[in-house]
Amino acid sequence: MLSFLTKLEDFTVKRNELLAELADFQQSKKFIEETQKTISDLNEEKDAHSEIIQQINMDKQELEKIMNSAKQEKRQMEESISQKYEEIFRLLEQTNELSRESGISEEDLISPSIIPPNKIAPLALA
Repeated sequence: MLSFLTKLEDFTVKRNELLAELADFQQSKKFIEETQKTISDLNEEKDAHSEIIQQINMDKQELEKIMNSAKQEKRQMEESISQKYEEIFRLLEQTNELSRESGISEEDLISPSIIPPNKIAPLALA
């Protein structure tokens, strides 16, 4: 009878050890699965952010191209306006010179004040 009780006690101890190890195993397995899921979620989020950053960079490059084109157009306009100012002042001077030669008085000459002020620096590069 003592042998039976000893065997039963050994069985119970071993069974409890097995149950404890199984519980640890299940907990470890669950932790690994949850960690893998978290890593997968983080990778998906990283990929989404990478796509957003890539789109931002492409948008930035496109805007830089547009801005450079606009700056070039602005420079061309400034050059054209500066040339027109030079031309109109030259024509004004020629007209006033011919007027003087024709005997028109100085106060009747065309005043440069009728030309709007040039607010653009000649050939300004911005």
